[in-house]
Amino acid sequence: MIKYLLLILCLIAINSNGQTRFISEIELIGGPSLSNYWGKDRPKDQVLNLTYFFGGGVSHKFKNKLEVNVKFLYERKGNKMDYTSTLYDENNVPGDYRFIQGSKLDYLTLLLNLRYYIDNRENFYAGLGGYVSNLRKSATYTEMQSLDTGATTFYYAYDNIYDDFDLGVNATTGYRIQLRPKLILNTQLTASIGLVDIVNNDDLMDGSLKCFNLSIGVGLCFKP
Repeated sequence: MIKYLLLILCLIAINSNGQTRFISEIELIGGPSLSNYWGKDRPKDQVLNLTYFFGGGVSHKFKNKLEVNVKFLYERKGNKMDYTSTLYDENNVPGDYRFIQGSKLDYLTLLLNLRYYIDNRENFYAGLGGYVSNLRKSATYTEMQSLDTGATTFYYAYDNIYDDFDLGVNATTGYRIQLRPKLILNTQLTASIGLVDIVNNDDLMDGSLKCFNLSIGVGLCFKP
C-alpha cells in the first residue's frame, strides 16, 4: 500500500503551459464503515457491522466544476450476524445459545470517482464511480454463548472460499472546508455496492452474495 501511495506522490506533473498542475490535489483519508452482504443468499440475521478504511488519492480538476478523483484504499469488509438458537446435548437436554457469526475481508481497493461541485464556492460535491478490490486476507468467526450458564466458545478460521476480486459501483457526497490556502479538510459519505459474487464455492450456495459498504471519511487535501 505504501508503495502505491509513494508512486502517486511522484506522479505530480506540470502541464506544458507551466501554470496548472495535472494533479490538483493529494489526499489522505480514513474513517469508519458499515459493511454487510446483499444478494439472494444474504443472511436474514445480519446486524450493524462496524469496520474501517484508510488510504490516499489524487484529483484532477477541470474548469467546469468537474473533478476526477482516484483513491488507493485498504478496506475491511464482511458481515455480522446475531441470533439465538436452541441446541440439544448428548443427553437430549435443550439449551439456549446466542450466536455471533461473521466474516472479515481485507481488500486493497482502487476507487475511481467523477465528482461535480454543486455550489459556486465549490464546497459541496456529489459523484459517481466504480471500484475494483483485491482480497488480501479473509476469515470467518463464530462466538457461541450459553444463555443458561454464560459460558462462551469462540471459533476463528482462515479460509479460501472467497474470490480474489470484488467489483462494484459507488456514489459519494461530501463537504470541503478551506483551512489554509493549500490545505483543505474533506468530509465525505460513500456508498459502495458490489456487483459480483464474492464466494467461489458453489457447494455452499447457488445464489449470490455481494458486498455493501457505507463509509464516512475524513481527509486532508494538499494542493501541490
